[in-house]
Amino acid sequence: MATPSAKHATFASRSIKGVGVGDVPGIGDKSKERLSKEKITKAQQLLGHFLILDMDKEKFKDFLQKFGMNEKQQTDAFNAVNDWAEQHL
Repeated sequence: MATPSAKHATFASRSIKGVGVGDVPGIGDKSKERLSKEKITKAQQLLGHFLILDMDKEKFKDFLQKFGMNEKQQTDAFNAVNDWAEQHL
């Protein structure tokens, strides 16, 4: 199993209050722009969608795919948000 990136480790270990969605691993500039068009600009808003989708990997990845994210980006974002939830909820 690959070790998490520094961005992943930092994201998963801290409070996400006020953290921008672009700081979530897997979310680059284009995804950030697409998410912001749907008023998702903060990591906590993305977490909200994750929770609404019952923390389900496939449902969350399907949700992210709607914003043009590829498989790796979807997986990176899921892993980061899921790890954050496991550590903080």
